[in-house]
Amino acid sequence: MGKQFLKNPKDIYEVYGNVYLPICAIFHAFTFSLIPFYISFVLWYITNIILGMLFVREYNKILILMNLKDKRYRFLILLIISNGWYILQHFAWNQKKFLAGLLVAYILRREMQHRELKIKNTYKYYFVNYNCILFVLAIAPYFFLLLLAYVFYDIKRKDLFKVANLKKYFLVISLFFAQNFLFIIYPSMIRDFYKETEYFTWGIPVFQHFYLTELCANVFDRDLVPKVNFALNIILIILSTIIICLKRLKIEIKFGYINLFIMFLYQHAWKSLFIIIAFILLIIIPFLKEDKDLLKFFKKNKIALMGAFSLLCINFTPFGDMGIYPFFPGITYFYFIYLSLLIISLIVLNCKKEHNSYSNLTIIKKFNT
Repeated sequence: MGKQFLKNPKDIYEVYGNVYLPICAIFHAFTFSLIPFYISFVLWYITNIILGMLFVREYNKILILMNLKDKRYRFLILLIISNGWYILQHFAWNQKKFLAGLLVAYILRREMQHRELKIKNTYKYYFVNYNCILFVLAIAPYFFLLLLAYVFYDIKRKDLFKVANLKKYFLVISLFFAQNFLFIIYPSMIRDFYKETEYFTWGIPVFQHFYLTELCANVFDRDLVPKVNFALNIILIILSTIIICLKRLKIEIKFGYINLFIMFLYQHAWKSLFIIIAFILLIIIPFLKEDKDLLKFFKKNKIALMGAFSLLCINFTPFGDMGIYPFFPGITYFYFIYLSLLIISLIVLNCKKEHNSYSNLTIIKKFNT
């Protein structure tokens, strides 16, 4: 799509599979599309490795900010997010999801630092963060819900139309059209973008939910699949809106729950599953109680670790129809076991309401130095 932009920017959505916003085509046009395909493929592969390392590093900073001080336990969490089938798949397809994950982690880390140190956010600060999350939206449009959560998370309902907040909305909209200025130059591209994404969002006549692919392949009428997907997406929007409206939740926890809903309800979540799993883990981290004795740590945190282990299993289990385990049919059914363990652990943890506070300014200041 980068080369198509250089030839005729109006026709970037004639490239099959381009379900991304125009800024992605512009990004490729002036970087990797300027060199031969095979060289650019290898360079982007190497870039992906670097982006993956930076993502893990940024995620580690978030764990420190969430008061997970012991390196051994942070290492266990980092092992979960940096291994698995879906990461292997990402490198095989050489996609851009590590870049999206890094940008989201960067935004969260900055927001958590400013919140704990009580630093007032300036428009320069918002300019950087909004640009980052809008570029994430360009890579993975279904992360639009994260954008809404971030824009509105610290705004009370009575303050929605205050001048300061109206300026924030205007800044977001302005940056969106600045990144995707082709929509202004060629308004017909909005229709082209919708048509291209419509099929991938609603029109695929088979279930693509990672835990339904094999189970429902021969059960549902193919004509019903788009309608079911539409209903699931509506539920996803409703649940995410409820989370966005809960002002008592911190932004990292909101991101965690929204990613949890995306994992269950959005049919293409498997394409970014290793990133989604990393942010779902942020829901569990506050419930971990550290102990110098490793055995006591596992005993104290058996419910939280059960949830974390279920996410690890999901990340290590490939699609049942991928031919990876042809000798072991029905592998999709294992997803239901893992997902059930995850939901049970989250329900038990939230019912107990025993979680650590991570408002420790000493840790934040030490982290900054």
